[in-house]
Amino acid sequence: MSLETHLGDSNTSYWLARLELDDLYCFYSDGKGHLPAEEIDRLVQDLVDGMLGYNPVPYFSIHPGIFNKYEHVLIAKSKQDGRLKGLLGARWFEDQHFRFLYLWTGFVVTNTQKRGLMTRMFGHLMSLILQQHPMPPVIAAKTYSPIWYKVMSKIAAAIPGAVLYPSIDTKQTPAMIETASRVHRLVTPTLPIELQIGVIRGAQAAIGNDFFPSERPTTGTADLDDYFLRNVTRDDQVLTCIDVSSVDQATILRAIEAMKSGESC
Repeated sequence: MSLETHLGDSNTSYWLARLELDDLYCFYSDGKGHLPAEEIDRLVQDLVDGMLGYNPVPYFSIHPGIFNKYEHVLIAKSKQDGRLKGLLGARWFEDQHFRFLYLWTGFVVTNTQKRGLMTRMFGHLMSLILQQHPMPPVIAAKTYSPIWYKVMSKIAAAIPGAVLYPSIDTKQTPAMIETASRVHRLVTPTLPIELQIGVIRGAQAAIGNDFFPSERPTTGTADLDDYFLRNVTRDDQVLTCIDVSSVDQATILRAIEAMKSGESC
């Protein structure tokens, strides 16, 4: 899907491209243009209706104008009824010597989970990003949920040579400690981080901890769920980083194509 493929049937200047993903349509934006308030309200309501036990409204309330703060965003809608099924929004962080892609928002509605949708959306989003930018050396996110850590783990596993932080079963390497420290200084510089376990204290409380159900989501992977249970309170988040700085471009592109097709989900 080329970014030059503008949506002729779109009623907004916000969405730049559309692609098909099985029974879904995905829409891409660079965060520019106008997204009408009523469309934003529909997207949020679809998440409210579709994410059983979750409360996404405060998330968007605490981030007013977020759809114009994303620098890359992909949504997935049902072909059948047009309801939102997934959202992946990202932005860049950089200083004089370091630039990385931050996966800011990642939601998948309950009845579409466990289908590898987020990994496939990531593949398509990265494919579109790489039409505009070189591959970032690091992809980062932070989360209270082990489910999102598992998504990051699947992405890292799909790219031969990629390194995931934090490791939940081995000591963190000095190189990844340094990478995580650099990411932390740009994303949450005022909050303390425990670099050996990747936990940013108070990061979830800072954006509202009433989004998640009263019981923490689990993955069914015992060691991962236990890691979050032991180390992460309801106020905290885990900083996750995927370092691809030592991976050649051809390998990355093959991995992205595999993710897009669902081969690595």
